[in-house]
Amino acid sequence: MVRPFAAAPELLGKLRDAGVKLAVAPSAKKDELEVYLKGAAIADLLDVTVSSEDVEQSKPAPDVFEVALQKHKVPPNGPMARS
Repeated sequence: MVRPFAAAPELLGKLRDAGVKLAVAPSAKKDELEVYLKGAAIADLLDVTVSSEDVEQSKPAPDVFEVALQKHKVPPNGPMARS
């Protein structure tokens, strides 16, 4: 079971208010991702979501990250954080 960090919505809200573009690019399928984002109460705080169904190859291939960057119009060598 996935448990959200209680402070995640507040933190993401502050980042978004500061102009930070926010994306999630997990290896989860779209329906799973929706459940996780709603459960964490952050679905409406993200600018871009990419699921494994949006790409040809899921993690560990970089496809989900590349699609998230494309949707944000950030070049592949531009700034990015991931875990």
